[in-house]
Amino acid sequence: MKRLLKPEKCTNQAVGAYEASAILGVHFSTPAKMLNKGLLRAHVLDQVYAAGGTRRQMIFDGGECEEDYLAYEQRMADPNDPIGRRPRSYLDLRPQVLRRLRAVETPITFDDAIGVAEAAKILSVHPSFIGRLVSSGDIVGRMAWGQRRTSTFGRQFILSRRSCLENVAHARAIQAAGGKVGRPRNFS
Repeated sequence: MKRLLKPEKCTNQAVGAYEASAILGVHFSTPAKMLNKGLLRAHVLDQVYAAGGTRRQMIFDGGECEEDYLAYEQRMADPNDPIGRRPRSYLDLRPQVLRRLRAVETPITFDDAIGVAEAAKILSVHPSFIGRLVSSGDIVGRMAWGQRRTSTFGRQFILSRRSCLENVAHARAIQAAGGKVGRPRNFS
């Protein structure tokens, strides 16, 4: 029998749909189907712009994806498995996504992960401002990786709710002290 694999620590974070499919070694549309069957958990994100089409963006739990992959490897290694599963055909993307997930400076847990629309509501800013807040380090976030993306339109940010709430508290304190430069935020 084949030696069992250990879970990759870098997968214990929130991942985008393409990253989830690469961890699982399946087609990029399969994680959404697995979500509908109840095999995976995900946050279905609100759309920011109507021109973005009808595709739903989702944030998946990378740890669950890794568990499913390890269960698949265990079944493939068992010669007595009555199902006789066929090999997954997209396993070639797995090493690349694991390398990218290891390079994430501040991993965001699945329970803390939100999308751009929700972050914009929390921060009381326009959704287009979120990218600048991430770049400046005011909030914690990263762009989900995907090979199918040909432009930056429709990119998916994975953001930390905790960092957004900390930013709101900091901005309120500065605004209350009268030291805030720029347009005051309408906190409600």
